[in-house]
Amino acid sequence: MNQSEDLAQLRRIASGDTDALAHFYDHYNRLIFSVAYQVVGEVHLAEEIVQDVFLQVWKKAGTYDPIQGKVITWITSIARHRAIDNYRRLNARPEGHSVAWDDCCSENSDGDAEVEPGLVGSEQRRIMRKALVNL
Repeated sequence: MNQSEDLAQLRRIASGDTDALAHFYDHYNRLIFSVAYQVVGEVHLAEEIVQDVFLQVWKKAGTYDPIQGKVITWITSIARHRAIDNYRRLNARPEGHSVAWDDCCSENSDGDAEVEPGLVGSEQRRIMRKALVNL
């Protein structure tokens, strides 16, 4: 599709035409999937992003402004931003950076867990200050 056909499709989508959305989806879904997959690197996430993007197109078709760029640029930027948001969200979660218990929390051979030397010193300083206050 060219820019004028894209604009016509968006106008129809904005008016609630589901056939226009289906046609728009058929034309652009592979491109949107490719953009999303390049960012997130997982098929199921890229598929979810495609669904989110076309839902956004359905809801926001009336807000598209041709002065700010082509329709293809608009829809691919929605996909790219959505994919980046998903990627950041996944990598910010603790479960995305988990460490096995055996790798993380092994004990010393004598059974005592290792304690940071700074913590011991700060605890001793706290006890000394409390003792001085009591004097």
